[in-house]
Amino acid sequence: MSERRQDPGIGPSWDDGRVDAPARPVFRTSLPEATPVPRPRHVMIALGLVVGAVAAFVAVTGLAALDHATVRADLVAGLPAQSEDYTDEQVERAVWVLLGAVAGVGALLSLAQAVTMRTTAMSRKLSSRTTFVTVTVLYLPVAVVAWAIRGADRVDTVLSALNVLLLLAATIVVTRQPVSAWLRQKERSGRAPLVPPAPGDELTPAAAGRRPLQTGTTQDEAAEDAEDADGRELEANEGMLSLGPGDGDDRDGDDSDRDLRRD
Repeated sequence: MSERRQDPGIGPSWDDGRVDAPARPVFRTSLPEATPVPRPRHVMIALGLVVGAVAAFVAVTGLAALDHATVRADLVAGLPAQSEDYTDEQVERAVWVLLGAVAGVGALLSLAQAVTMRTTAMSRKLSSRTTFVTVTVLYLPVAVVAWAIRGADRVDTVLSALNVLLLLAATIVVTRQPVSAWLRQKERSGRAPLVPPAPGDELTPAAAGRRPLQTGTTQDEAAEDAEDADGRELEANEGMLSLGPGDGDDRDGDDSDRDLRRD
């Protein structure tokens, strides 16, 4: 098999020391690498504004909870004249449900604002900024309704106005062009460039395009198996060429074919 392996008609073996093998292709580029856009300070400013807005919401909600009796009484007094179909207990229950719903929706939206802005700043996700802007737009009518329900005294008005102004400022800052460029930049792949191997370096089976060796198979055994497979293929081709037309059904042709396989 080894003599047939060295037949000039078969060609050189590039798997054994890459003798007479052509040079491997090398891909080069002269294009400069894209400079990554650093995180602009607008992002952290917007995050600080959102934290301040959430703190203002917590403060105004806490003050309303401490004085919930007055808030509930003012809300009941502001309702139209009660109908005979509703008792005082039913009206009281409806007021509690209204206060809880407004406070709960406001708390959920404020939490969503804080989470989405933090994700935008720390994970650089464009979708998080879009979600923050959407949640802020939904929060504004809720803030107005909550302000009207609480009675709108001086402290409440100042905290509510501060909450809304901080959110609007954060929305304006986070939608600036530097932030958009930072969010839209492509992820760097980090792939190593293709370079020619150093003299004497051996490629792994995966890098050379060959299947990895099976467990328990040595390199010499794999080379012998490959030579045996090439020899069997060559013998089969020679046998096909030696057969003449019509010899396929002849017994002598079958005997010669079996002799070729036996050799």
